[in-house]
Amino acid sequence: RYEGEYQENRLNGKGSYITASGKHYEGEFLQGKRSGFGTLIVPRSAYVAALQSDKGHWVDENWVEQGLWNDDDYILACSSLS
Repeated sequence: RYEGEYQENRLNGKGSYITASGKHYEGEFLQGKRSGFGTLIVPRSAYVAALQSDKGHWVDENWVEQGLWNDDDYILACSSLS
């Protein structure tokens, strides 16, 4: 489920996307992909070890990656753009 901005029928701009498994990304999209600043939250029930990077951390029962994304790839951990 997606709530947010669209451009030419694609996720574009700021939005929030939640998958059926409970993964939740909130942040910026460009041409349908995560691009810009955003936060991905993965509940333990949907967690796959391959997702874990040194850029994220556990918060209660959720794996959290916050930072910069490019073309759906998590590239840099940071808490804000400023």
